[in-house]
Amino acid sequence: MIRTAASALALALLTPSTALACGGFFCSQAPMDQSKERIVFGVGDGEIDVHVQIFYEGDADRFAWVVPVSGVPEVGLSTDAMFQVLAQQTQPRFWLQWRELGDCTYDAYPATAEDDDALDSAGGGAGGAPNGDDGASVLAEGQTGPYDWKVVSATSEEALLQWLEDNDYDIPAAVGKALGGYLAGGSNFVAFKLTSDSDAGDIAPVRLTYPGTKPLIPIVLTSIAATPDMRLEPYVFANERAVPENYLHVQINEAAIDWMSGGSNYDDVITRAANEAGGQAFATDFSGDTAFLESNLWWEGRFDVDALRGLSDPVAFFNAMQGQGFPGNATLLNLLQEHIPMPASVAQQGVDPRSFYNCLECYAESLDGQAFDPDAFADDLELYVVEPMQEAQALFDRFDTVTRMTSSMSADEMTIDPTFVLNPDMGTVSNVHEADLVVDCTVETEAYKAPRYIELQDGRVVLVPPEEWFWNNPGEAWYDADAPAAQTIERTGASGLPEPVRDQSGEAGDSLDDHNRWVDELQGGLTGFGPGGTAGCGDGGCAQTGGSGALALWGVAGLLATRRRRER
Repeated sequence: MIRTAASALALALLTPSTALACGGFFCSQAPMDQSKERIVFGVGDGEIDVHVQIFYEGDADRFAWVVPVSGVPEVGLSTDAMFQVLAQQTQPRFWLQWRELGDCTYDAYPATAEDDDALDSAGGGAGGAPNGDDGASVLAEGQTGPYDWKVVSATSEEALLQWLEDNDYDIPAAVGKALGGYLAGGSNFVAFKLTSDSDAGDIAPVRLTYPGTKPLIPIVLTSIAATPDMRLEPYVFANERAVPENYLHVQINEAAIDWMSGGSNYDDVITRAANEAGGQAFATDFSGDTAFLESNLWWEGRFDVDALRGLSDPVAFFNAMQGQGFPGNATLLNLLQEHIPMPASVAQQGVDPRSFYNCLECYAESLDGQAFDPDAFADDLELYVVEPMQEAQALFDRFDTVTRMTSSMSADEMTIDPTFVLNPDMGTVSNVHEADLVVDCTVETEAYKAPRYIELQDGRVVLVPPEEWFWNNPGEAWYDADAPAAQTIERTGASGLPEPVRDQSGEAGDSLDDHNRWVDELQGGLTGFGPGGTAGCGDGGCAQTGGSGALALWGVAGLLATRRRRER
């Protein structure tokens, strides 16, 4: 997919890109998910430090990125490694603890081919000289990494658009509508282009530091190039928990999660929860101590760039760099393509860049006689890899708390820029969600036929079809995909506990009853879900209290109200 300049326009608009699977140096245990727009904020001492990933494919001379900021920011480079470690370490996880009742047997599993298939299934000079009398002024400018940048002040939308056009920034006319609010609020704009000797492959994450106390995502500007249900994943480093100020906050309904696949539908639940809150809401994935990030990206002596400078053989340089543990990410791949370009003779064989660099020794003969400058490569490693990782680690070490939030928005919902505030009264949030999966073999001893259920930590019980159902219905959702995604919708602020806006636990309980009734019917009443159960289900589900027979544990809330069973 080619991304035009419009898709490189605002702070968090980055169009989804697919992470490639591969073998060798340029792979990680958990490939970076580039389908989400990740932004990292550091908030303290009257300053906001912002790190932004940029994904762009297209002509280098069409790349243009315009960011509204407060004051005149410092501009520097960031690192993909920061986003990767944060995403991996704070990713919501849904774990099931397996428990059996009775004596389960596993020797009667059918062994057909069909079943087997189913189972497999910064820098720059400042200056205040106005740029003519057209209402736009250049407050600072410089070059950082692959970028030429200018900080621009303007008196009107027309003046700013005219300046961008006069200075060859390829910006769509539609952006003019979104600029008014930023200009009225006193924002300046940082305008980025690639330097004349850079190409789209040189694009690196950016760091901006400017005065302020409230992180803000310029989502109104982003709306011009937004994809439907665009994912937003802001991280806020501070000494207290961060919460939305002008957006709502949602607590998800864990009964809507596909626990049997480790929560693979979590993003869909977040999208639906935000929609239930009117389209402008965030959930908190994690908020807690930053201790897990200590010495994560950088520690003294991690890299020895000077040792690389004396290696004039490109293969030896690469091997030594790999041995030092340089991260095999897009930034390093771009540097390799610049300093150890793949010979034309190798490219003509159909070898792709990742395969070439993952086995550089395999093509050593093709590199004989090719110019190689180890000092230039080492200089770029310092600039693009080492220094950004040091600065990212400094951000990790500076603050006590990191908060990760998630939302999903389409262009028509991007009418207000979300801002975030720090709240000292709200507690931590774990990214680890746990529940028990119980296999009840007290009546049906063959494990693949036995009733199963999930006990959530809030006491609710979710019936799960027997294992043989999954074999016979590959790919079909076992959970209620139409259940309320938000258990609670609330309003948060700079102090105090959340203010409830809407409690959906009753609707969630009704939906869970419908789901449990469907599973009960699926097994011919074997689970005992119904009037014969010995415990009542309050709003939000049922709690196990014991009873006679296999899973004869639950009553049904609202059995007198007839509800349409969802189709499967």
